[in-house]
Amino acid sequence: MNITIIGATSSIGEHIARNLAAARGTLYLTGRDHNRLEQVASDLQVRGATRIATECLDFTESRAISGVER
Repeated sequence: MNITIIGATSSIGEHIARNLAAARGTLYLTGRDHNRLEQVASDLQVRGATRIATECLDFTESRAISGVER
């Protein structure tokens, strides 16, 4: 299972990511704050996440959306 969480550095996004940390699959996390994104990823590893990919993106900017690989 692959799960993408947009806004993983926000309260709601982080809470969802924590609930899914033990899911068998890859968590793809995006957020605007690189340092906070790394903190969330580290916390999720402690909580049992085994595969995490992060990308610092701001989806309010159109160039960020066009740069996302499918």
